[in-house]
Amino acid sequence: PSSSPLIVPSSIPSSTPVSLPRSIPSSTPSLMPSVATTKMWIKKLRIATKMKGSTKYQPIIKLKIVAERKQKVQNASVTLDWAGGSKSGATKPKLTKKSGSVNIKLPKFQLADVVTLSFNDISKDEYVYHGAKNVLYDDCRLFSTECPVVTIRKPEEDN
Repeated sequence: PSSSPLIVPSSIPSSTPVSLPRSIPSSTPSLMPSVATTKMWIKKLRIATKMKGSTKYQPIIKLKIVAERKQKVQNASVTLDWAGGSKSGATKPKLTKKSGSVNIKLPKFQLADVVTLSFNDISKDEYVYHGAKNVLYDDCRLFSTECPVVTIRKPEEDN
């Protein structure tokens, strides 16, 4: 037989500690991302169009981001998608100010171009975007499945 001792469980308690797997949570921080807890949404949308010379215009999108308890959300990163004429793309991420507002300039377009604007991303640590509370736009929630895009046309001419 073998020269090593045979280990047999005993019903008699031992005074020697035995190493068992730990099932107690440790106090070491986890590498898991924190869970977003506060909902944020678009409270206001304003679109300005500015003439650029006599043949082009530039849309400027003004958004205000708020959270629960009417809290203004500062430093939320906002990115929108756009398409117009033969061009399309996404805006560079832009951060909201202390007031929760952000101004995003789109590229210049020909006067005949119709531009569509759609949602890409709004994010901030410990916040979650909740588009179901977005401002009403054309009788439905902005950037919802019912209103996924906003249409922008050249500025109205002064009469």
